Amino acid sequence: MFLDNKKKLLSIICVVLNSKDAFKKTIDSVREQDLTNVEVIVIDGNSIDGTIDEIKKNQDIINDFISESDSGIYQAMNKGIKKSDSHFLHFLNAGDIFFSKDSLDNLKEILSDSPQQLLKFQYVINNKVKTEKLSWLFLSRRMMNHQSMIYHTTLFSDYLFDENLSFASDYKHLIDILPNLKIKYFMHPLIIFDTNFSSSDRKNISTIWRERSKIILESSNLNFFYKYLIGYLSFFMSIFRKFFY
Repeated sequence: MFLDNKKKLLSIICVVLNSKDAFKKTIDSVREQDLTNVEVIVIDGNSIDGTIDEIKKNQDIINDFISESDSGIYQAMNKGIKKSDSHFLHFLNAGDIFFSKDSLDNLKEILSDSPQQLLKFQYVINNKVKTEKLSWLFLSRRMMNHQSMIYHTTLFSDYLFDENLSFASDYKHLIDILPNLKIKYFMHPLIIFDTNFSSSDRKNISTIWRERSKIILESSNLNFFYKYLIGYLSFFMSIFRKFFY
């Protein structure tokens, strides 16, 4: 894949709202990395808890940031995409951190010679290393962890995140791009995932499954069998979770 040297290799996009301590944890992790050929973009949703002060303290490594109200996390992520000027994108939510101080060094070496559109790494959650492989069957059960994925910017040329969804827009985006997607997997962790993020909250599970079921049934990229199978599984999983969780 040809890389224009006028652009940065990677954009790290961090969205945050009233999460001063979580953001500090994330930006401290970013600061530990070698940021050569990397841009850092912070999208704040008009925080009032001191988050903006923490952002300003780190402006020496932040290339661009805005603080204004938005409709939710996906509008904030779209703002970050539009502000980016790089070949690859990484979404790092406030609270998430890189696995090691060498994470970006290792990543940049991979990206510099990568023909893939999507690179998927392992991630750590609750002190356990998780491995995921993207497929229709996988998506029938759950969403992939987007913080452990690196997207080529062309994946957002036709599809940005759907801002009408609260929790499942990254899921919808994967279904939209999956049929022709070039993906490569790496068996080492990229990030440590923060479980305090709202989509990890059990009270949001039913909303997440309703959104996913609707996405599956409306998708034009799935044949009838998969629509039926995945929609069927999604429906019964939502019922099961409602009564037994």
